[in-house]
Amino acid sequence: MTYNLGVARLKRFAAILFLVCCAGYYLKTNVGNLLPSVTDTHSDFTPHYRAARRVLAAQSPYAEAEYTYPPALAFLLTPVALTDYVTARHIWFWCSQGFLLLAAFLSWRALGRDCVAA
Repeated sequence: MTYNLGVARLKRFAAILFLVCCAGYYLKTNVGNLLPSVTDTHSDFTPHYRAARRVLAAQSPYAEAEYTYPPALAFLLTPVALTDYVTARHIWFWCSQGFLLLAAFLSWRALGRDCVAA
């Protein structure tokens, strides 16, 4: 069987087009649809933020009744707790997105670093 350069280019173009479509869908659903909902309303981040504020006030993070996570998380979030709640939620949102993309990148590297792995 001979190698057909035209078919190889078409497959590469299709893979790149598919990845661009996936990236667009990701941005629309995970950033475009969710970013407007990052407001001052109660969320699953609220106990983390309040526990970190307790740590800043030299109190136990468990003084926050809803906080049931290890205390290390409250200590790690103390720099975020120096800001207001909405800013802290934005920082949390963008860090979460960054870590998700980092995990995708590391998975891609482990799978072979090519279009098929992507």
